[in-house]
Amino acid sequence: MFYRVTKADLGLTQPVFHPPIITPMNEHEQFVYDAITLRIRNNAKFDYSKNAEVLTRLRRARILRLRQCSAYVGLLTKPLDDCDIDVAKASELYEIIRTYDQLETPAKVLQLERLVSRILGRNEKVVVWCNFIGALKLIQKHFQKLKVNCELLYGETPVEQTSVQQGETRERLINRFKDTASGLDVLIANPGACAESISLHKTCHHAIYYDLSYNCAQYLQSLMASASRSPVKSETVKSVSLASVLFLFLTA
Repeated sequence: MFYRVTKADLGLTQPVFHPPIITPMNEHEQFVYDAITLRIRNNAKFDYSKNAEVLTRLRRARILRLRQCSAYVGLLTKPLDDCDIDVAKASELYEIIRTYDQLETPAKVLQLERLVSRILGRNEKVVVWCNFIGALKLIQKHFQKLKVNCELLYGETPVEQTSVQQGETRERLINRFKDTASGLDVLIANPGACAESISLHKTCHHAIYYDLSYNCAQYLQSLMASASRSPVKSETVKSVSLASVLFLFLTA
């Protein structure tokens, strides 16, 4: 049996939503973003010749490419179905995308580093929400270089029901993150995989959105960071009272 518990029942305080932090692009990601935007504009001139179904897929793919570019240029190396944004392998644009990790660190990652450092300086925990797997791994790699204890929680993280005997599972990882003595203070998570499975209201009071998708349901679930139902015999109720919610955006 399950029952629904509201935030009012728990007496939780209202979250504080900070204004989005607008971060200017670095040199190379600006170059790539401008080039992709120009190609989209040029290709759009011939959209009238395509049928509605094909055109819908193309437009979705084009927007996804721009989202990838604003999150992490390295995501553009992987092919995308129904996308007409081709990059010639002999071009300057292709070389920048291919070697991007050697050229610079994304501006939003550097901004994220500053935000997280301030939170950790107060001995507090933080969840970083990100939609792209490649960007999740980039963020983890960046913080590991800084000797920050952080973990990923996304679709590839196994669940207890898969009979994992050893190694990290979502449940074990969440419990370790909620343990104030564990030393795990940064959780980098994907809203599509675990937005409903993290209880933050006791140990973590900060959430940073590295990027956003157009999936409103996943966003709201991650914002609440809770499943609104709990077993009758459960000792804990999954809900959230965030002290701060921050959003990172790039400006072209």
